[in-house]
Amino acid sequence: MEGFQNHRYLLLFEGIIFTLLGFIAIALPGISTLSAELFIGWLLIFGGAIQLYRTLKARHAPGFIGSLLSSILYLVFGVLLIAFPIAGIFSLTILLTLFFIAEGIAKIILGFQLR
Repeated sequence: MEGFQNHRYLLLFEGIIFTLLGFIAIALPGISTLSAELFIGWLLIFGGAIQLYRTLKARHAPGFIGSLLSSILYLVFGVLLIAFPIAGIFSLTILLTLFFIAEGIAKIILGFQLR
């Protein structure tokens, strides 16, 4: 608890900033959604580029082809999200929906198995 007390004002400032960002996201959902979609697109591009670089540096390592294909897919999907943000928003929404459905079904099955 001492460590937190030493940074009390920093924690208060951080809390205020995050609260304001939350209110802004609620007030401007279109901009928030677009920002999140573009952020994910850039993450995929940077992640794909780093993975491609690492893969090419270790081209004689096992799993080279799989890693190469994976990094290319990251790059392609990242570029597609940046180039077509509206389609990207719908795609990410569908993927997230399918993830939640699959997660829910898995937990229901686990719940019945744990009886």
